[in-house]
Amino acid sequence: MAAEAVSDQVRQRVERIVKEIGELSESEVDRPTFYARLLERVVEILQSAGGAIWELREKEVALQCQHELRLARITDDPQQKALFERAIGEMRQRAVPVVVSGREAHEDLVPETAKAGWQNQSPNPLLFFPLTADQGVAAVLLLIEPANLAARMYREHLGFLAGVARQTKLFLQGDALRRLRQQVENETLFTRYQSTAHSTLDPERICYAVANFAKEFIGVDRCSVGSAHKGKIRIHAVSGVESVVHRSETNQRHERVCTRICRSGQPFHYVAEQLEARAETLAVADEVPEYMAQGGIGSTYILPLHHQETLVGVLCVEQVEPEEFTEAQLKKIEQVAAVASSAMGNALTYRDIPFSRLVRALAQLRDWLRTKPSRKRVIYAGLAVALLAWMVLVRGNLKVNGDCRLRMVGLSGAYSQVTGVVKDVVVRTGDTVKAGQMLANLENPELEARLVQARAELAQAQHAFRAAQEKGDLALRRDKQLAVRVHQAEVDFLQARLKSFVIRAPRAGVVATENLHLLTGKPVERGEPLFEIIPQHEEMELVMNVPEAEAGPILNAWATRKGQLDAVYILNAYPSQKLSTTVKQVAPSAKISDGQNVITVRLVLSGEGASMQLRPGMEGKAAVVCERRAYGYLYFHGFVSTVRRALF
Repeated sequence: MAAEAVSDQVRQRVERIVKEIGELSESEVDRPTFYARLLERVVEILQSAGGAIWELREKEVALQCQHELRLARITDDPQQKALFERAIGEMRQRAVPVVVSGREAHEDLVPETAKAGWQNQSPNPLLFFPLTADQGVAAVLLLIEPANLAARMYREHLGFLAGVARQTKLFLQGDALRRLRQQVENETLFTRYQSTAHSTLDPERICYAVANFAKEFIGVDRCSVGSAHKGKIRIHAVSGVESVVHRSETNQRHERVCTRICRSGQPFHYVAEQLEARAETLAVADEVPEYMAQGGIGSTYILPLHHQETLVGVLCVEQVEPEEFTEAQLKKIEQVAAVASSAMGNALTYRDIPFSRLVRALAQLRDWLRTKPSRKRVIYAGLAVALLAWMVLVRGNLKVNGDCRLRMVGLSGAYSQVTGVVKDVVVRTGDTVKAGQMLANLENPELEARLVQARAELAQAQHAFRAAQEKGDLALRRDKQLAVRVHQAEVDFLQARLKSFVIRAPRAGVVATENLHLLTGKPVERGEPLFEIIPQHEEMELVMNVPEAEAGPILNAWATRKGQLDAVYILNAYPSQKLSTTVKQVAPSAKISDGQNVITVRLVLSGEGASMQLRPGMEGKAAVVCERRAYGYLYFHGFVSTVRRALF
């Protein structure tokens, strides 16, 4: 009974580890993490003394992870290092495993596949196994085997490592695809960033565009961007979301630090309490720690922006952890700064021309009045006074207008849980489905081929087990029984994976996706949306995006009226019906839409509107009533705001 309990524990442990390796190969972790977890599980299941994984690059062999590598004496023994380089060279050429027996090993412990004439100074046998990818050997797995490992066990270990190599190849293929997609996405985002930064001559909008993009592109916790005016820095955007309107002590200290750094003309790098700077920047050493401690920052990199040898602004990136910025991050900072410098330089050059259009218009009006007789001048003056009085005394509703779109509140999507090819679609557009109902079937020829191969390997292992039973060799029978369980676990895992190749409805509703017949035969990735399910008897709402420069009246009214704001709207499908409604919510933060920062306002769909024949996605116009102000303010407050920004 005790032996059977131990056997069950071993079987469960093997099945668990094999399953973990399979799941690890389909994960999206980075390569060092994958190699570390893979080595940990391989050493555990094969009960090796230690191991390591190296990644083979064009000009170097980089150690990724190791466990008890000192047993192999590769790092401190020149002969062992030469042995390692010889094994790496052979695997680069032939991509085959290399087995080197231990020093003074008994002939019963030397496997048939061991290299003859290779001198191993370690008492432990060394098993080098190539991990291949599409372009050849990508990495090398070293197992430091126990000194007393039986020769017959090497074949089992090599068979298991062959399966590990297949799983590693699947991971490396997925990782290469993810890296390629990330590169294409970065290039697309950077092209869009260049277009957005140069699409406006407003320094504040440029700062928002730079900060929004840089924070995600560089991969930092916070990004600040400001413009330069008369040698001083004014921060306009922080982290690409919030505008620095409140002149807090922290923001003022931040601007003073950036101003001093920019006067030196060189970048400034500060990490926690490890200040390394030139003599020109040591003057800010007293303020930088205080600012970073108050803001919860561990490291910062401040880069002055120059355009044609003139200071035009500053780019400041910050991280919470006190870590050095990587070379990749510094390269991205330089790329972002190059575009920001050019766009900011163009904007500030235009800003320095003081009201050229207004001055020209006033001059033309003056010349026209000089051509008129005195009587008409008096009449024109009276009309101007009456117009001015009307604009000051008569009041009207201050409205903020914008485009709006109908949106279903509870819209849900059905996503693919695995990578595969759509085999067939079992629903049509407009069908009513229940929660959990099957929508489509997927197939994965590669996974199915793996299952066929795994079943064949299981059959071979079962045949070898029966042969061991007939011989009556107890040790051999246990080894073969373990191999059978390993292959059975792999077959069970693959069968379970194939059962997940079914896409089901996340909730009850109506299928809204068009052209479902085009999905058949389409390759899909894990997490890719394939179906949209519109819930039945759910409410709709209007969504309105207001540019940040125009959102001030809405934000003030929303705060002072405690969320009670009226609005009106019309839909393009019913232009003759002007409907009244109320504001449901004003977004607590801004977001980027069509290249600019916007505040999202959600409107309640009024009872009259809800009774109309509406469909999600319909568009229209909406206006939020904020307050009553003089008509002069209504007509000119936008111009006045522009003038204030220009005078800054």
